[in-house]
Amino acid sequence: MVSEAKVFFCKEVDIKKILSFVEKNNRKVTLTLQLCNKNSNSLILQTKKSMFACKYCGKFTLSFSSSHKQCREIHHQGLTTLQNILKPENLLSENIDANQIAQNVNTICSTSFISESDKNKIVSEGLLNALTYSIDDHILSENEEKNLIGLFNVFASNPDLQKFYFLFKEYLQKADILQKLRAGKIGEIPLISESLPFLLQKNERIIFASKNVDYFETKVKTTYKGSSQGVSIRIAKGVYYRVGAFRGHPVKTEHQEYVGTGTLALSDKNIYFHSPTKSVKIPYSKIVTLESYENGITIMRDGAAARPQTFKGIDGWYYSNAINLITNL
Repeated sequence: MVSEAKVFFCKEVDIKKILSFVEKNNRKVTLTLQLCNKNSNSLILQTKKSMFACKYCGKFTLSFSSSHKQCREIHHQGLTTLQNILKPENLLSENIDANQIAQNVNTICSTSFISESDKNKIVSEGLLNALTYSIDDHILSENEEKNLIGLFNVFASNPDLQKFYFLFKEYLQKADILQKLRAGKIGEIPLISESLPFLLQKNERIIFASKNVDYFETKVKTTYKGSSQGVSIRIAKGVYYRVGAFRGHPVKTEHQEYVGTGTLALSDKNIYFHSPTKSVKIPYSKIVTLESYENGITIMRDGAAARPQTFKGIDGWYYSNAINLITNL
């Protein structure tokens, strides 16, 4: 917003009055300076100049810049320090104090003209980078888990971080399950509290489940190439004999056919899938091959008529590792 002020002086221009006015208006100000002529009632326009409030400290600046040089330097130094504190290797190092980190972040932001929205964005990016960094080796150590939990808790009010909190909690749950499976402590994995549409065997327990999973079955389509209609020969009126007709040789092609979307679950004995159109149960002992990729897995089970079964919309790496660990228990 632009404010315009007409300041009148009868002799000398009083700079202090101008600065006083600008200081009270922490925004862009256009001043029109006019000098009174004693001999007439006319006003003589002397000068017109734009003045700006510093976007960092809020105080006025007499230059055409939108900020003071010193304020810019303090701000940039603060950003550098903040980003260094929030590097993944620093957040995941031994014996960090999450509360102290939060206090340091707040102090830097308040003394370096870093706004609340910018702070939230930088902190959110730092914690997500740390989470990604810890996932790279697919093993979450006890120290990494403790640090991440502490940091996500002290910055829990960060609105930019809240939308990723569910992702963070799910990742911790997956890491904990894999650690217990590696240690052979499947009985220590917490039971899933939500109701699932599966009829379990005696003493069977669900370990992990995902919703909105797409299920595909591999189908085989047979076509014929080189076929011929043959030739029709008239024998008598209204009577024809066709010779030379053949269907050609069969060509079989495979394609994935969408079956339905539903819930995929791993128990300690079977893989379950349920959708409105179809339900599937795959015993681990029947799995011949397991292929994983970024967002899904493909299972080939034992049987003469068995065809690959594909589940998409899941963490393929996690499901593949969990299935392998359960199978080898």
